[in-house]
Amino acid sequence: MNKEDVLLKSYAMLSKDPEKNEDALKSALQQLIEINPKLGIKCWEECIKNNLSEIEEDFGKEEFEYGSIGEILIENFESEFCDQNSFVSALEEFSKNKFLLDVLYTKSPIGSYFSGVYAISYLIRNDRLQEANNILSAIYKNKTFTEYSELWDGIIDKFEYGDNYHPGIYIPESLKQPNHIRDFCMGWIDRIKDEEERAGAMTFAMKMF
Repeated sequence: MNKEDVLLKSYAMLSKDPEKNEDALKSALQQLIEINPKLGIKCWEECIKNNLSEIEEDFGKEEFEYGSIGEILIENFESEFCDQNSFVSALEEFSKNKFLLDVLYTKSPIGSYFSGVYAISYLIRNDRLQEANNILSAIYKNKTFTEYSELWDGIIDKFEYGDNYHPGIYIPESLKQPNHIRDFCMGWIDRIKDEEERAGAMTFAMKMF
């Protein structure tokens, strides 16, 4: 029995009704992302595209309607997938997928569910700045997102994870960063338009020095 083939068959069936099959579909996609990141990310993208007309109804809003297809495929799945330590193997595919980044972070409501902060922080502290840049660019284009101070608090605090993505037990590392990492973060913080949010983010950024 080939695990990938079984998961693909299950995905094809479960994705026909994501609202009914949310938990099983999420498990199928998560396992696919773990064993074959390129395929798993492609299936997640396909599932969103197949339901895009319904998801688009919540674009531009401050939050998804409870129980909506967008809450399931965007909010719940992003929160679950990006939170997993195994997602580190999918970061290359994820961060270059323009469609996913646009739907997840530019057009959809993002707020309390946002687990992409794990990805951004990992990419920055591991000097994968172009990939981090792709995700941040998508977020900064979002017209309803305002919680930039909280975003940068999360990014910088997770610098203590070092080479780990989302460790369970770990020895905290220093938040201090080399000059080019500081410059990268400060450059993005300077782009925050709201003065209070920028001041908050700048305060958290001082932990790097």
